Amino acid sequence: MEDASDLPNAVEALLRIQYKHNQHSRNLQADAAFWASVSVLHGSEDSEMRRLDGRKLTPEDFSLRYADRPALLTGLAEDWAAKERWTLETLLESHGDTEFQIAGGRIRLRWYVNYVRRSSADWPFYIFEENLQEERAALLEDYRAPEVFGNDLLCLPKGQRPARRYFLIGPRGTGTLLHQDPMMTSAWNTLVH
Repeated sequence: MEDASDLPNAVEALLRIQYKHNQHSRNLQADAAFWASVSVLHGSEDSEMRRLDGRKLTPEDFSLRYADRPALLTGLAEDWAAKERWTLETLLESHGDTEFQIAGGRIRLRWYVNYVRRSSADWPFYIFEENLQEERAALLEDYRAPEVFGNDLLCLPKGQRPARRYFLIGPRGTGTLLHQDPMMTSAWNTLVH
């Protein structure tokens, strides 16, 4: 286990990298403003995000009526253990020395939280972990895929399918560029805190 004195060096290195990353993010934010203006200019009902109570939808109803456009489904995570177990404090207790993936490498959770608390970046780094095995496997017990989404369509043999679960942590301002998910799939995301 590395010495705690490595913490300031690791955080300082992240902050230096972050400065370069922020220069690029200003262009990305301009792109986000463009896409937001396109939906406003379009002006039809189809351009608005639908807000639906996910507990009242069947997989068939969702697939037929809503699966072809973005929607905000509410009420699907209310009984998840993740709501209690995934605060920064509880995650630090259970996974503080566990390494997680960020852009450019891996970092212990406690070092990442220290970075988040010290950073004032416009576009901060965020954890994007796809390896939910070994010391991170317990995270899978804290939630379940909402029934409204039906069966997992990535039913390819294990060696051929892309990662299908990701664990993300990030402060205000984190996000991703407009992109297509692996194998042209659609994703569901849940904001726990």
